Amino acid sequence: MEAAQQAVQHPPEPVPRGGSASGDLPGERPFRFPWAWALVLLALSCIPYLVAWAITPPDLQFGGLLANPLDGNSYLAKMRIGAQGSLRYYLIFSSEEQEGHFFYLPYLLWGRLTVGLGLPVTLAYHLGRLLGGLFFLWSAHRFLGRFAPTPTAHRLAWALVAVSSGLGWAALPFGHIAPDLWVPEANSFYSLFANVHFPLATGLVLWLYLLCVDPGEPVSGRLEGRRMLLAALCSGGMALALPFAALSIYPIMAVGLAWKGLRTRRFPWEGALTAAASAVPVALVGAYDLAVVASDPLVRVWTEQDINPSPPLWDVGLGYGLVGILALWGAWQAVRAREERSLSLVLWASVNLALLYAPTALQRRLIMGLHVPLCGLAALGLVDLLGRVRVGARRWLSASSVGFSALSNLVVIAIALSGALAHDRHYDFTRAEGEAMAWLSEHAPPRSVVLAAPSTSLFIPTWAGLQVVYGHPLETAYARERKEEVERFFAGAMSPQEERDWLAERRVGYLLWGPAERDLARFRPEEKPYLTPLFQAGSVQVFRVDLARSGPREGG
Repeated sequence: MEAAQQAVQHPPEPVPRGGSASGDLPGERPFRFPWAWALVLLALSCIPYLVAWAITPPDLQFGGLLANPLDGNSYLAKMRIGAQGSLRYYLIFSSEEQEGHFFYLPYLLWGRLTVGLGLPVTLAYHLGRLLGGLFFLWSAHRFLGRFAPTPTAHRLAWALVAVSSGLGWAALPFGHIAPDLWVPEANSFYSLFANVHFPLATGLVLWLYLLCVDPGEPVSGRLEGRRMLLAALCSGGMALALPFAALSIYPIMAVGLAWKGLRTRRFPWEGALTAAASAVPVALVGAYDLAVVASDPLVRVWTEQDINPSPPLWDVGLGYGLVGILALWGAWQAVRAREERSLSLVLWASVNLALLYAPTALQRRLIMGLHVPLCGLAALGLVDLLGRVRVGARRWLSASSVGFSALSNLVVIAIALSGALAHDRHYDFTRAEGEAMAWLSEHAPPRSVVLAAPSTSLFIPTWAGLQVVYGHPLETAYARERKEEVERFFAGAMSPQEERDWLAERRVGYLLWGPAERDLARFRPEEKPYLTPLFQAGSVQVFRVDLARSGPREGG
């Protein structure tokens, strides 16, 4: 929006029809980072959450998440673990006894710093989301400034990065859900609307590329060492925030360095050495992760569940829509002009697209970062088109292109708000359940296991900080089996002895009994001798599971 308006205020000079708009445009002012517009955009990303909170009725509590609340609650649970004083992540959505490992350190540290100091977990989460988003928007501005040939291209590229999506809104009436409506990694606004680590990791990836592949003029001595140190810090932060980002950025950097060497007929020593230095923390984090997976069967099962195949290539194109079309035209302009920096974006996008179909279980995750070079190329294409139309039409073309490209993000917000308005179980829980979870948080020993319905167990790790038997399709190890077991238990499909054996095997210490559990269950807790009532809020009760007890309960 800002870039479109500024592009109109300082329109490009006409270029000959068929010529390139990538040359210098006289009279333009440099495009400085638009702090005000970045803050406005981040504030706008908060409005849907505030609306969801405002429309929540008094008997319900908004969980604080709109974009993929399943995964969002897993991030909140990681922050809760950190707030409890642990820097070792354990599968809190699983009931097995665990030592924990140094995974998800950014969330653990952020939780320890913010939630541990008294901030509500959701407020702390959104504060981190806003800071991560601001860092990304600033990083994207600096990155695009190195590759955009004109201030107009720079403005438009940043605007597209900030707000653009694809054509998912057009496919939705036909029953098809394109990636721009369900893959937060696919575009930047969705990323910063959804969580903390996607924008944070993407911003670090952009800086890593600049430091290694496009370091500017050769330097020596202390400055060269400083650049290597900065690259290592960026790669280390990236590896901790999003380890699989290394699987895409290092092949992209390798191709970029090779192409640079071919163009200059000189081996790019500065970039290669910086990249090698940056690979050290990535290798250390990767080696640790692989060692944990090899030595811990529970972690191995957990990682094997995380399968993310990429959508078909045509669907990816639909997910980028106008940006993809303009990027193709911009790429053609870059190839025609043989402009080195613009061709770097072509290489990035090409390698990134190829990696989406690499033989790995994390295919779709490798789309992260693709949006930025595509927007850079799309801006080149759009600037070329602006130079081919009359001056009076440029305002309309630039503003409408940026606005049209943002429509799917509005649909994403509308879909999320419709779930909150309908009080879908993924977004809200009852006030009584919230009181029960608060009681458990205060009175249950750390690492206790709570048995509840799957929908309730999504919130218990976040709001009570305790483990559950099943609460998440990916974060629970042996997820399918555990969900079936929980449903069999509540359905009364186990014999009394099977119930006891299963509760002991799953280390269950507490049972939360509320509306969701009643919908599943065919038994009455008061008839179970091993259940002792401890707390009640409205229709929600908390029972202690005491398997040493037998026979009829006293006092009902």
